[in-house]
Amino acid sequence: SLFRFPRSFSNMVKWKISEKKIKQLQTIINQGSDQTGFIVKFKADTEVKSPELLNVKTQEHIRFTDFTMQPEDVIVVSTYENQKYVRLIRDGVETNIFNFMDDDSTFYKKKKGENTIRYGASLNESNLFVTLNFETTYVGV
Repeated sequence: SLFRFPRSFSNMVKWKISEKKIKQLQTIINQGSDQTGFIVKFKADTEVKSPELLNVKTQEHIRFTDFTMQPEDVIVVSTYENQKYVRLIRDGVETNIFNFMDDDSTFYKKKKGENTIRYGASLNESNLFVTLNFETTYVGV
């Protein structure tokens, strides 16, 4: 038996395997039975100043007011319990930049249910791309 795709792909008709949607304001559903930490990655395509992630409802945030990202920089923040960190990846080198995070920033968690978040920057916001990953957690006996 031959393996076949259920659809014919042609170079004459446009088709796509995936699509990237950019939304600075997004509602994320935590379907678990408990709050959970997350990992957020900020990636700069050009120079970006003061990147931040904001929970719109609670106003909790992760912010780097006095920090300027260079092109291709990635900031990775983990808010998981016992695994909290703030790292900059620049030119393949990982550096702890916890000291650049604003004093009023928190390692907040995704609450159970809806979480509306917004990311932004004070300079070149349209050149900042953010991904957020989290695991659904369940509480049981």
